[in-house]
Amino acid sequence: MLFTGSPDAADAVLRAMRLVATGEGRHPLSEVARDAIVHAHTTVFGGSIEVGDLAAARSDIVARNIRSFTGRWMGDDIDAWLMPYRDAPDETLHARYEGLAACAPGTFGHEFHQFYAKNGFDYPGRPDSANEAFTTPHDSAHVLSGYDTSLQGELLVSTFTAGMHPDDAMTAHVLPVILSWHLGIELAEFAGSATGKLDARKFWVAWDRGDRTIGDTLAPDWDFWAHVHDPLAEVRGTLGVPVLLADDAADGHYPDWYTPSA
Repeated sequence: MLFTGSPDAADAVLRAMRLVATGEGRHPLSEVARDAIVHAHTTVFGGSIEVGDLAAARSDIVARNIRSFTGRWMGDDIDAWLMPYRDAPDETLHARYEGLAACAPGTFGHEFHQFYAKNGFDYPGRPDSANEAFTTPHDSAHVLSGYDTSLQGELLVSTFTAGMHPDDAMTAHVLPVILSWHLGIELAEFAGSATGKLDARKFWVAWDRGDRTIGDTLAPDWDFWAHVHDPLAEVRGTLGVPVLLADDAADGHYPDWYTPSA
């Protein structure tokens, strides 16, 4: 058993997962959501059903997360897809992203650049950088939502993403971050883990904000480059991203790169 809390605490988490998966009872529980809850019950909380295989659960969760970005199952090619520049650097692509620094202040492109600069991230194209098909939609969600890259910020932006991009939302987005940043279960060696980062109120606010967002940075037709010269407030308005209140931000304050839109 990986969870050392009380049975009541475990039951509360499982009930919360079911509420999320069913939209607080508005929708039937899907097979995918049921599988996720059963895996949590057996693998994480040591439930009485036959114990799950943690390695298999990790693999399945990562595969589902990548599928939510690509729209297809990657099989054994996940690592090659995630790090495509390791053996084939693309300096032209990297330079294109570096050009975002020239975007006018207040534009989506400029704020995206600020997000990367303040966090010390490198753009796609370099050997150690991840696939832009993963990083750009995810980091666009950060910039648009206002959630930072702290542990709680990653939990909240993934919850926001689950509301915005509901395809396999529970298993692909919500469950991984709850396991990683609240229950301390490491899903990927490079990502680490932590405990206690789930704030129930902020979690539901993030889910609701994502659900009310009418655009989707993970959608196949999302065109990042079409918006880089548009004012960030305009992009948020077009996509219907609700305003983030400071109390609802990760750790209770706006990140220094975030400019709230009215």
